[in-house]
Amino acid sequence: MDDEIWKVFSSETMEMADSLEESILRYEKDGETAALKQAYHQTHSIKGSLGIIEFNTLENMVHRCEDLFQSCMEKAFTRKKLFVRVVLEMVDLVRQVIHRESEAVLDRKTIAAFNELLANDFYSSEGDPLNNTSVQQDTVNEKKTLRVESAKLDELLNLTGELLTAGDSFKELSEELRDNRLSSRTSILLGLIDQLSNRTLEMRMIPLAPVMKRFKRTVRDLAEETGKQIRLELEGEQTEVDKTIAERISDPLTHLLRNCVDHGIASPGEREKAGKNPEGVIRLGARQENDAIFISISDDGNGIDYDRIRAKASNNPEWQHINNPEELAALIFEPGFSTAGEVSTLSGRGMGMSAVRDAVQSLRGSLAIESEPGRGTSFSMRFPLSLALVEGLLIQMEDNYYIIPSEDVIECIDIHPDSIDQSLDITSMEWNGSVLPLINLKRIMRMEGVSGNIVVVRNQNSSCGVVCDKVVSILQTVVKPLHPLLKREAWMQGSSVLGSGEPVLIINISGLINQFRD
Repeated sequence: MDDEIWKVFSSETMEMADSLEESILRYEKDGETAALKQAYHQTHSIKGSLGIIEFNTLENMVHRCEDLFQSCMEKAFTRKKLFVRVVLEMVDLVRQVIHRESEAVLDRKTIAAFNELLANDFYSSEGDPLNNTSVQQDTVNEKKTLRVESAKLDELLNLTGELLTAGDSFKELSEELRDNRLSSRTSILLGLIDQLSNRTLEMRMIPLAPVMKRFKRTVRDLAEETGKQIRLELEGEQTEVDKTIAERISDPLTHLLRNCVDHGIASPGEREKAGKNPEGVIRLGARQENDAIFISISDDGNGIDYDRIRAKASNNPEWQHINNPEELAALIFEPGFSTAGEVSTLSGRGMGMSAVRDAVQSLRGSLAIESEPGRGTSFSMRFPLSLALVEGLLIQMEDNYYIIPSEDVIECIDIHPDSIDQSLDITSMEWNGSVLPLINLKRIMRMEGVSGNIVVVRNQNSSCGVVCDKVVSILQTVVKPLHPLLKREAWMQGSSVLGSGEPVLIINISGLINQFRD
């Protein structure tokens, strides 16, 4: 099969499967006739695509499901959940076949199980058939789009980064020569490069809607598995994020949702005893503020049981001294820490939340948690608007350069080198009436000499200072991947090249604070 044909087919079919899942879940929740009809059309479209690619076995299974749709529109039926289950099973089979690029997953056992589901009686002898059984395809006005491989966008961005670097070198040259004509031409060139950079970054931004809507199915299945009544509410689905965040945020969100279902939302009976609605609510929201993206998950459940965490922490010498609610809540992100009584399919091994923190930090993000006993828990993640481009403060230590992202910077302070103990990796100073921890990267990297500048940075509710020799300038540059040997360092998030050709490392402030706090 031609690679280009397969790429188009697989992409479009997976999108149709996602849309079908969303429609049938909306029908299950609200009983909308329009949603049912939309699901029917989407099933028909999937069947047509499978026929073109000659996945005949799966096409036949989808065709039988399409017949069930048509039949349900002509007769009254009461076993709606069973009907929805059949459609969702069909969607899962489509995804598995596309993922495997083969119908090999459709063995005899799988086909027999699907046929057994279809053999059920979905109908009742009473009731009226659905209104307007003649299904008409709605006319939809869509914007013209062109599918482009993400690798080509990455290549375009890399070339844009090279232009940014070249533009900086021209700027340095024009300043050195003090030639007005050269400076004028350079300004025009830099303006065009800036426009190209912004447009390229915009092409990498995609809405979170497909990722967020997918979790309706996740929460539905978890609620059925646990016997709980849970409703997922979505906010800000059209918020656009860097494509890398959209691609890699699914696993962390899944872990957090599972945590809300398992630890947050109680059973209907327990909620009623507490004076709450039997149906719990989980809210998944996204929003943009200035140059940052915030993604949050909250529930109206039991909140964090600080006493239970404190009891668990007392068994570990490293955590015995912790008593502050904020620090106790942060323990749930430690590897191996779990308050679950037993290991289940949802939780209990103590690794899920640790993986969430690591995944968020790998995306240059930070994670905060707030909880009120009896009222619920909220997780908030903060990400930069773009992972491909960073605007930051260029600092220098001897002949080495580093970039601290601007969104993390609070202020810069000039100090007398003798005012702090520079023989230590970690020290502190007084700042705005409180103690400010200081991280001396120069000392940690075994460089000689003392420094006279501090960059105060933030990470959610924490602040610290980074000791450096010199604050050089503010610059914007494209982020390049780290060498594999450097990826193990949590405080490094990428690299770049200055206009002078000097290499520069980009500091992950969240990883820096957590690494040296540990």
